[in-house]
Amino acid sequence: YPPPSPQIKRDVLKIAISFPDSPPRLYEINQKTSLKNNISEFCKAWSIPDPHDYALQVSDSQLYITEENRHEVRDGSLLNLTTAPWKAAESLMRQIRKPETAEGKVAALMKISKLSADPTFSEEFIRHKGVEWIVSSVEKGTLQVGRLRWCWGESLAYALTAFLEVMDHAIISWEQALNKEFIKKIANYVNKTSETDATILQRSLGILECAVVNSHALYQEISDAITIGNLLTHLQNLNCGLYAISLFFVMMCLFMKSPSDTGKKISDSMAQKQIRTVILNHVIRTQRAIGSKMAHQLYVLQVLTFNLLEERMMCKLD
Repeated sequence: YPPPSPQIKRDVLKIAISFPDSPPRLYEINQKTSLKNNISEFCKAWSIPDPHDYALQVSDSQLYITEENRHEVRDGSLLNLTTAPWKAAESLMRQIRKPETAEGKVAALMKISKLSADPTFSEEFIRHKGVEWIVSSVEKGTLQVGRLRWCWGESLAYALTAFLEVMDHAIISWEQALNKEFIKKIANYVNKTSETDATILQRSLGILECAVVNSHALYQEISDAITIGNLLTHLQNLNCGLYAISLFFVMMCLFMKSPSDTGKKISDSMAQKQIRTVILNHVIRTQRAIGSKMAHQLYVLQVLTFNLLEERMMCKLD
């Protein structure tokens, strides 16, 4: 049989487009026509005014289609005609700054945490001072609405998730986004060894990890704010499997980035029998499979510890 012929790149694609409260419709999209004109045509067909306020999203991934990534659209794709990222960011920022209800604020933060996975939305969120709002709200503890404490945990979890997603796109640097007070607040969530929500703890660990990896200037602030002992205490939690790798990753980042004298202190701390017992019983000998990521972190710990002993090993015997 002859080999299958390579797929021919087509300029005109047959796609389905959905719009809220309406069934999907079949359309053709010309890849040589500007995306702005394509959207205008779709809005006209749906009798939707102000096409500038709308954009196309991939239905499965919820990622916005731009001129840069439109070549990834394939025949038979299902797209959503939805609110443009600039308008979505503007609307959601208004809802979290001046919420009508606690439920509305939580819902808006949840939407932001999902949309932040998209770099196009993240750019608009940053442009509307969204990152500054999250940092300021966490610092001041103003994520709740009035005296309704029940919404604080959910709001914080969604806000930290959104922060991590936005920062993951590297649109702005970690040093630009973070300050000492914010780091202290995040460290406090990690230092709490009881009654800490798993999602908040995991996101807090993720922020500390990324900050240590991406900013040498922030290392000292983070190393002063958290201790290895507090990190290891979380490993004794029955549900630590959710964030055990994040805990170890933060510890290894602090270890690797530390000056030689600080690294020696961390090594001595982790060499204590009590801490070695925690790692042995709650990481290595658990019923859960260690997994490749955790195995790698344990290997990194072993290598770093041996490196600190190299000078002693190379000393001449008297």
